[in-house]
Amino acid sequence: MKNKNKKRMILGIASAALIAAGGFGIWFLIYSWQPKLKPSGINTPEAAVNVLIAAQGRSHKTKTLDIIAEYYAGKDVYISVVDVSSLPDINSSEWDYIVLFSAIQMYKLNPDVEAFLKRTAENKRIFLFNTSGGTQMGYGSVNAITSASANPQDSAQTIIGVIDKAIEANKSDFSNSEIGF
Repeated sequence: MKNKNKKRMILGIASAALIAAGGFGIWFLIYSWQPKLKPSGINTPEAAVNVLIAAQGRSHKTKTLDIIAEYYAGKDVYISVVDVSSLPDINSSEWDYIVLFSAIQMYKLNPDVEAFLKRTAENKRIFLFNTSGGTQMGYGSVNAITSASANPQDSAQTIIGVIDKAIEANKSDFSNSEIGF
């Protein structure tokens, strides 16, 4: 009788652990899921400076992009915003600057971002802005900042600062390698 109860208790504990693990897995997928971002543009492609921002559709990123759009409205800067899943089709040489704005998940870069960086790793006109709960992650010699997704205004100011600094450095005839994000 004791062995039967012991087996039931072990089976019950194992079942509870599996249910908890499954529940955590479902919660994690929902929590970390990044919706696709609808492509948009700010100003016209004929502007003096063309910037590509590849991002994801979570609310922190979309609010940040709204702040960036408001800041650059009417300025001589064209910003094209695309989802990071579009990166395989992007030719980096067509852009003055590229901002990659995505989440770190499970201590890894987004696969589309990582593949793009492997293809364009030495490009000094690329800026990587990761959002994460605490993981600091860059990529080789690419300029990178990792931040929590807590404040869209702070994220927007960081990205605006990088773009403006790059534009000013370019205007001053500094090489892209001297931008020093």
